[in-house]
This record gives sequence, C-alpha cells and structure tokens, in this order.
Amino acid sequence: MVASASSSTVRARFCAAFVAFAATLVAFSTAAAATLKSVRFGVTSPSETRVVLDIDGKANFVMAADPEGAGALIVDLARTRVDGDGARARKAGGLVAQYAYGRSAKTGARVVLTFAATAKVARSFVIPPGDAAPHARLVIDLVAADKKAFLASVPKRAPSLDAVIAT
Repeated sequence: MVASASSSTVRARFCAAFVAFAATLVAFSTAAAATLKSVRFGVTSPSETRVVLDIDGKANFVMAADPEGAGALIVDLARTRVDGDGARARKAGGLVAQYAYGRSAKTGARVVLTFAATAKVARSFVIPPGDAAPHARLVIDLVAADKKAFLASVPKRAPSLDAVIAT
C-alpha cells in the first residue's frame, strides 16, 4: 500500500508539473505573437502617402509586389494576429485606393494595399513602442512612380494572390 501511495503522489506531481509546463508554453507562445491593431493613411502631398500599421508587438515584416506587378503592395507580418474584421476591402487614401488585411496561412497576417496610382516604396521603418504610442508602428512611405520603379522598390513578387486572406 505504501508503494502505491507514493506512486500516485509521484504521478500527481508529474501531472501538475506537466500542466504548469504546458500552460507556460501556451502563455509564452501567445505573448510572443503580435496583433495588427489598425492601418492608417496620411496623405502628405498628391504624390506621397504614408501608411502606418499599428502593431502591439514585434513588427517582423516582408514586403512584396503582387505577382503581375499590377499595382498592389503585399505586407506579410510574421507571428501576427489580426484584430477585428479586416478581410473586406476598405477605402484608403492618397496613392492607395483600398486595402484589406487578414490571416495568412503562411505568415500570420497579410495586408494588401491596392494602389490608386502606381507608386514605389520610398522607405519603410519600425517605430518601437514609447511614450507617444504604447505599440510599435510599421511605417511605409509611398511615392508616385512607374511600374519599373515599383517593382525595383520591393524585394520580390508574391507567389500568388489566391487565398490572400484566409479567414
């Protein structure tokens, strides 16, 4: 009887430790993922538009042109969830006619910016959280340009726009 009591105590302790470990892993993986909170546009001139993605976590991103180079910028955000319903196309501003965002099966979150007029990425950078904003901001400055300049301003073309946003 003594052996079975200590065996069940060991099993109980092991189960408790395993549950605590699993809960720690879940908490860590949830904390490590960022959330795309919003997408904002600032029109600084008829030929310049600033796009700001508000992200409550680390902003790991890759930009690509649409497969045909027809005038859409794709921004993939690694390990990022989306906040709210972004799957439907929304009106934007300036050089961006509309945008949509949602979950991407391959990356985490994907934002698609469809141009009103062809533009290139002049620069992109991340502003870390601070006193002005409690979240990170991915800033993408767009400048009116031709298709060749657009394609040269992004590192690659996306393999497909099929199922761009998987809900």
